Amino acid sequence: MEILPFFTSHYSVGESILTVEKEEEIKDDSSVSIFAIAKQHGEDGVLIVDSDIAGYWKAYQNAKALGLQMTFGLKVVICADVNDKTPESKLTESSIIIVFKNTQAYEDNVPIYSHASTLGKNDYRRLDWKNLTELSGNFFILVPFYSS
Repeated sequence: MEILPFFTSHYSVGESILTVEKEEEIKDDSSVSIFAIAKQHGEDGVLIVDSDIAGYWKAYQNAKALGLQMTFGLKVVICADVNDKTPESKLTESSIIIVFKNTQAYEDNVPIYSHASTLGKNDYRRLDWKNLTELSGNFFILVPFYSS
């Protein structure tokens, strides 16, 4: 199994200096292209995990133009029941990363983002396992390990 470098762009973290722009498209001195980092280190692909899908097409187009493979993951919160908005429901929440297997998977799974944004609105995007399994299966799930 090949391991790709893992990045989160400015589409996820408001103050991130990492961007999905090509190096020549960057207008300020504080931003750094994820793709420039990958190229500099001889990587042929990257995994970009964001909490928003807004930057996906820009990242995909730039990766393709630079000859890099790009895998995209969407970070969402998963819970027991998306309709339960009580404080207790937060006890059932975990973060997951939904990794799209290919470009078609992204198109098939735009409803995941829509569901998480509309059905699960609880100050952030969230889904439950039932809603996730009813959507296209053209993805795989990563459960990130967080340590403080």
